[in-house]
This record gives sequence, C-alpha cells and structure tokens, in this order.
Amino acid sequence: MWKSIHQVLDRYALSLVVYFIVAGASALIEWTTFFLLYASLSPFTAAIAAFFVATAVNFVLSRRLAFKSNRSGGQEFVLLFVLSAVAFLVNLGAFTLLFALVGIHPMIAKIVGTCAGFAANYVFRQFVIFSREPRFAAISAVLNKRSALLNKRDAPSYAGHRILEAMRWAPHYADAIYAYARFASAPVEGPMLDFGAGDGVFAERFLRDGVEVECVEPDCTHQAALRDGKRTVFSNVRQLYGRPFASGAVFLA
Repeated sequence: MWKSIHQVLDRYALSLVVYFIVAGASALIEWTTFFLLYASLSPFTAAIAAFFVATAVNFVLSRRLAFKSNRSGGQEFVLLFVLSAVAFLVNLGAFTLLFALVGIHPMIAKIVGTCAGFAANYVFRQFVIFSREPRFAAISAVLNKRSALLNKRDAPSYAGHRILEAMRWAPHYADAIYAYARFASAPVEGPMLDFGAGDGVFAERFLRDGVEVECVEPDCTHQAALRDGKRTVFSNVRQLYGRPFASGAVFLA
C-alpha cells in the first residue's frame, strides 16, 4: 500500500506543485476582480463575476501549463466550470461540518475547507477533466537525470580528445608520426598492438597498409568508435594475458 502511495506521489508531485501555483494565481485574480467590482455591484454579484473570471483564467493556465489536454477545449471548459462548482461545495461542506457541527474555530474550519476544495479541484483536473497522464516527469526521473548530468559535469575530462581532434585536422602530421614509427620498427609477424588507440587515427593507417592491428583503449566513447570500425578492442592490459605479441609489435599512440 505504502509503495503504491509513494509511486503516485512520485508520478504526480510536479503536476501538483504547478497546479498549486496556478490555483494561487487564480485566487489572486478572483480577489482582485471582486475588489474592483465591489464598488459598483452588490457583493453577491461581484462574487459571482469574480468566480467566473478566476475560473476562466484557471482553465487557460491549467490547460497550457499544468495538465495535458484530453478533450476538445469546449468540453474541458464546461467540465472545469461544473466540477469547480462541485469543489466549491466540498469546500463549503467541510467548513460547515467542522464549524457548525464539530465546533472547531471558524478560521481553522475555513483553512481545512479551502484545502479540501483545493484537493478536489486538483483531482478533478488531473483525473477527470484533463488527461490522466501527468504533464511532467516523475520526481525520481528528474532527480536521476540531474544526478547523471552532475556526474557527467564532474567527471574528469579526457585530455587526449583535443590531441586526437588535432590529428584529424592535421592528417599530414599524423602521417608523418605514423611513417616515423613504421620506419623505426622492424617488420614483425602477427598483429600490431596499438596501445592507447584513441579513435583509431593510427590503427586506420596500419590497416590501410595491410597490417593487422589490435587496440587497447580505456575511453568508452573511443572503444565504441573502434568497434564500429570492426577492430579488436581491449579496455585494459589485463585482458591481453595469454595473447602473444612479438617484440617491437607494440605501437604507443
């Protein structure tokens, strides 16, 4: 039971927070409208007019900011007005029950009644008027995404990225380094081991010359790029145990 409650709260918490802001804005508009109309109309007429204005504003804000639309605008508009009236009766009923029958202080009874009406309004909007699918992601998903972004931001950067980018932008320079390494090493039998292969800038040149090459590269992004090029890739030297390489067959990139 508690797990189910936690899942519901996790899923709808952000929608509830946004609707709380929408309801607060609507209340301010209702009070302002009543204050402006009270001087020229009777209190009862001013209250009704203020209610209609605030409910219309609440509809627009709810539809655009707090909930996903589920029906036509006209259907949702009618439902919102009708169910807002029901929520008002819930508000009034809770106040009457607590004040008139239980004898609780009128201010406390009014606060509880307002909370009951607010809860009814939210339930009607989230599960009846608009789509039941929340407009916003679950709290846990937002927190997990934030944690992933922080971990990515705080992770130490791989300095070799800039060097590899420079190699890609300066192919003649990369060719010169490769040619020097090939000239300095004697021909060997079996595969070359490109230690620190990066994104394969030198492995490509070995393969171009018909030399079999295997790669050691700890960076996950570069490992994926090397495997896309159909190369054998090891993430660390421990994985090389039992794989013989001839003397001089190691290329340190």
